[in-house]
Amino acid sequence: MLGLLSPDATVATFPEVKANEQGALHYRANGGSPVAHYATSTEDIWVKGTFGRHAWYTNSGVVFPESKVNIGDITDGTTNTIMLGETSSAAGRESPNPTGWAGIQPWTFGYYNYDAKNATDRPQGTLMIDHKALTYPIGYTGFHYTNETPYTSAHPSGGANMAFCDGSVRFFQPETSLDVLQQLATRSQDEVVQLP
Repeated sequence: MLGLLSPDATVATFPEVKANEQGALHYRANGGSPVAHYATSTEDIWVKGTFGRHAWYTNSGVVFPESKVNIGDITDGTTNTIMLGETSSAAGRESPNPTGWAGIQPWTFGYYNYDAKNATDRPQGTLMIDHKALTYPIGYTGFHYTNETPYTSAHPSGGANMAFCDGSVRFFQPETSLDVLQQLATRSQDEVVQLP
């Protein structure tokens, strides 16, 4: 909600972003899983930018740089595919800047491309801002790269709410298997997911 800040958000280090005057973003869209779980494959499916690891992103989810996913593209089923998740606490996070680029900040754009605006080939990669790759378990507070901000919350249990493409919302505890979460993060890999 506009005007409400996360209790652990601080004033941004970027002068143009005034966190104390803007509502913080408490949800991040699902950019997908960086690991393919179909069959016996554990193939790495990052789109790797040369700018550095912060510019790597995934495109196996629903919202990612330049995505045009429609309902028919979600062949794993809308009930089994995460649309967005809660990211409403930066408490305990190591880095990078838990209330800045990777954490709880109000943003007005979804991603930033490190290449020129008119570049047709974009080898440097993209910074995902309002969407993230599902790389860590719920409530993870260790080091993470910007495009991999974990889903977290200030709930006493440490769990987080996840909204699915069918409009349903489920609460996941920190103990939820990362494999299950990553399978729910992909839209079309035909995984058989056993929900907790």
